[in-house]
Amino acid sequence: MSSATAQAQGPRTELSERRRRRWLRLPYLIWLAVAALAVAGGLLIRYAHHDQLRSFEVPTRTLPAFHIIGAQDVHPLRLPRNRVPGDALVTASSVIGRVTLTEINANLPLTRSELGPVLKGVSGNLAVIGVPATAAMALDGHLNAGDQLGVFVSTGKSKKPDAIARLLAVRQTKSGDRPYVLIVSVPLRTPRAVIEGLSTGTAWIVREPGP
Repeated sequence: MSSATAQAQGPRTELSERRRRRWLRLPYLIWLAVAALAVAGGLLIRYAHHDQLRSFEVPTRTLPAFHIIGAQDVHPLRLPRNRVPGDALVTASSVIGRVTLTEINANLPLTRSELGPVLKGVSGNLAVIGVPATAAMALDGHLNAGDQLGVFVSTGKSKKPDAIARLLAVRQTKSGDRPYVLIVSVPLRTPRAVIEGLSTGTAWIVREPGP
């Protein structure tokens, strides 16, 4: 082989060697690229999932109907937004002091539709009762929060009520012959017959004159 031929083959050999090394490095580069994409994808999913979580106020225990919610009754819990009702409440201040209109299970978001209005001026030693009321009992919805209600359950003709209840809120249900629920508070020492009469809607209620 002539020296000219050898000189011509030399550059070609070096070029082939460089190409071979590139091909050997290619799988490694591909692996690095795939690993980087996997890490980036994991971070994206993680942060996207984080953005979908939000803190909501939930009961620490199952709350009965017509219960005044206290600070000890609720705690924040992070939940996926797409699994929470649109009217769910997100702050403790938006639920504390309100009354439950139905039984609410523990660790489920509290919603506006399940709660009555904020009950201002209501403290302990009171029982809250939901009174199923006819339109006449509710004065066709014209009773006002804060009204004092005389409650009669005895069959006698006494002009003195058996108890005095404070009206906290009026909820209209539009169902059956008792389309209203009167949410009232009475002292815990109120006789059981009065509480039962209110709970069943069999008590006779009149609005007392203001102080």
